[in-house]
Amino acid sequence: MNMYRFHDPARVTRARIGVFAALVLAAVLVLALGMSLVWSSKQNIADLESRIARVDALPQTGAAPETVFLTAESPNIAQTLLQTQVQEIAAAHQLEIEVIRSDELEDQGRAIALGILLNGVIPEGEFAGFLTSLDAARPRILVDTLDLRRARVTSRRDPAPKLALRMGLKGVMLK
Repeated sequence: MNMYRFHDPARVTRARIGVFAALVLAAVLVLALGMSLVWSSKQNIADLESRIARVDALPQTGAAPETVFLTAESPNIAQTLLQTQVQEIAAAHQLEIEVIRSDELEDQGRAIALGILLNGVIPEGEFAGFLTSLDAARPRILVDTLDLRRARVTSRRDPAPKLALRMGLKGVMLK
């Protein structure tokens, strides 16, 4: 009895060629997958670069901190400056101020919120302009509360409808 088995040499050669072809096919597939991933990441990079270029082309709208926050020696002085600024804006829009007074100071960590309460009467047509001026003001003036009512008619000679408003305004001062 012989323990050796003999195989057909052509069959062994075909098996070797099949294994080699499978290895080559696997290598080509791995290479194709790698090339696909590289191409995809290049597309992502190109997209991000175009976004960055578009953002760089936009006008700079970020205001510097010194134009956003009130600057003064103390919160009381800053609150007085804020009150003066609100009075100037009110005068420009025919707001008749009945009462303007300081409200509480709120400690917010790195900043202090300065409050002002305002009661007054404004012509209806000037109200939108007044709010726009408050929005455009530097340092920033924030509207905290707003209460609007139709104002009582005090004179029949004045045909313009008026609004009575009560506002809580805030300014922010860095510590």
